[in-house]
Amino acid sequence: MVCSCLLLLPGRSSLMENVLDASHVPFTHHKSISNRNAIGAYDVRMSGPVSRDGFRSMWATGPRAGQLGPQSSWYRPPCFMMQKIDAKETKGYESLVIVYSVPIAPGRCRLLNRNAFRFNKGGGIAGWFMKYIPGWATHLGTQVCLINPKQKERVT
Repeated sequence: MVCSCLLLLPGRSSLMENVLDASHVPFTHHKSISNRNAIGAYDVRMSGPVSRDGFRSMWATGPRAGQLGPQSSWYRPPCFMMQKIDAKETKGYESLVIVYSVPIAPGRCRLLNRNAFRFNKGGGIAGWFMKYIPGWATHLGTQVCLINPKQKERVT
């Protein structure tokens, strides 16, 4: 599980729009968590009605041209978003990206992010690592603190 806390100049609405639109991932995160050479159709459909309680959506083929499995998204206004990639059948895990956007000033927000995995029985090497390494050890070095060059404030 990876956790991060970032201080960002965009406001809450700009941040949530960006993280909800997964079509940016192959380009923005190329060679880290994605690959722009493995892009399929980005055909996201609403899973139900949009209401004041938010909405849910489904991308049936999912990222990497369907290599992983479907991706579902859940947005709950004003500050919560979760995306789940169901790679249980293709890779043996589920990947969760959980984002909270906390407004701290006009046009600024704090991003609280958690990336988590759920493994099928066994889980391979990654499952073994998560099972036998103490929980506290997985948090070492995962608190990412960034400073925008235009800001002098450190976020911890």
